[in-house]
Amino acid sequence: MKRLLTSATFVALISGTAAAEAFKVGDLGEMPSRRFCLTTAVEVLETYISEFGGRSTNGEPDVDDSWSIYAWDLRPGDIDVVITCPVVANQVNAFYTLYSSGGNEVEDADTAAARIRALWERLY
Repeated sequence: MKRLLTSATFVALISGTAAAEAFKVGDLGEMPSRRFCLTTAVEVLETYISEFGGRSTNGEPDVDDSWSIYAWDLRPGDIDVVITCPVVANQVNAFYTLYSSGGNEVEDADTAAARIRALWERLY
């Protein structure tokens, strides 16, 4: 029984580690306002879909209590991303979090993150 529990724990740790490798988080920097941040996020993610492929975006940059914009099925692979615009120390800051699945998770996540950062710098 002890061997079974040890094996189960080991498998759980391995799968937890593998899943964690498909996440990527990044700081896109300070923004002048939350609405400007959210509008930029929409533009970046819609441009990403137009240039590289993906399914759709969702979010409401014009709603006062909004603070996130989502995109699904970005390429390469299968990537979901959220760009958030929280207030940090009285300053709006943009962050992205993405989850990649589909075979080359880590490489695809790195590619998507680099593309998001480049689009953010180009469009902001």
